[in-house]
Amino acid sequence: MGAHAITERNPDGVVPPVGLDRDALVSAYVSAAEHLLDVLRDAEPHAEAWTFGSDRTVGFWRRRQVHEVTLHLRDALGALGREAEWHIDPELAWDGVAEVATMFYPRQVRLGRTEPLAGTLRLEATDLDETLDLGTGEPYGVVAGPAADVLLTLWGRRAPQDPAAADLLGAAAITP
Repeated sequence: MGAHAITERNPDGVVPPVGLDRDALVSAYVSAAEHLLDVLRDAEPHAEAWTFGSDRTVGFWRRRQVHEVTLHLRDALGALGREAEWHIDPELAWDGVAEVATMFYPRQVRLGRTEPLAGTLRLEATDLDETLDLGTGEPYGVVAGPAADVLLTLWGRRAPQDPAAADLLGAAAITP
């Protein structure tokens, strides 16, 4: 979607069917990734683009793709039993947390994919001394730890340790 959203400024790109053959899937992915990288390299960051967020520039896609690929790299390593090899800069991880808090969660609510949180979820990056609150009121749950762990929790890759946070996240789809 990203390349088409940049070049055509709409979300209506068509992805040709690939099938389930591993080699065909890998080839199609590599081709699409190379095309997206070429489009991102050639476009000015402040140029207009279609996005599903409030930032309507190519910069949105640069940011979004970094987070997308970073999280899926972790998934791929996990599928190979190599999760320990995944590392993310705390600042980048916290930017991903902020993306969930400011874009994905409000979008999920706005589109009716989830109800607003039934309380407050405090997000704390202990390696950055950063905090964010999602929702309002009681109960009050906390997801605290290194920014990477907070990010993984928000995307459902790690279970929250705090029971109130687990209840809040279990009752809402804050990410798609």
